[in-house]
Amino acid sequence: MKAYGHLSEEIETEENFAAAEFYASRRKKRRKEVQDFRNDPESLKTLLHLYSTETYQVSDYTFKTIKERDKYRDLSMLPYSDHVFHWAMLLKSEPILVRALDGHSYASIPGRGQHLMVHTISNDIFNAGDKIQFFLNGDVSKMYASIPVRIPKAHIRRKIKDPRL
Repeated sequence: MKAYGHLSEEIETEENFAAAEFYASRRKKRRKEVQDFRNDPESLKTLLHLYSTETYQVSDYTFKTIKERDKYRDLSMLPYSDHVFHWAMLLKSEPILVRALDGHSYASIPGRGQHLMVHTISNDIFNAGDKIQFFLNGDVSKMYASIPVRIPKAHIRRKIKDPRL
């Protein structure tokens, strides 16, 4: 397995942080927090400085519960500047991490989603014929909150060796 290093040189550019702000603001341009960030000419430079000096700290989460179609969802939200910062790192590391994922991973991966998942499962069921004996329908709504952070971090560290990232 190949590990990648020296990604920080690609990440800490003004162009990368400008692209990160573009992606972080998609479908959010009318929000006050996004407009305030965009109207401050020093905001991107501040984030770039925090990355290059390794002084960035993730802000505190705010928690909110919303009701959506008779279901309650718990949301954990970060400020917009944290989204921009995360996008800056993600733009350069995502292609590396996606290649390491299983082919049957679909959520939040560009080019893969619900439609591809349904298509794949339909093909598998059709091709299996009478061999299918069991089917599990599960709800994983609380799964992500139960995963210890050290486990995904260890997997990421095996692929990305850049200590700053």
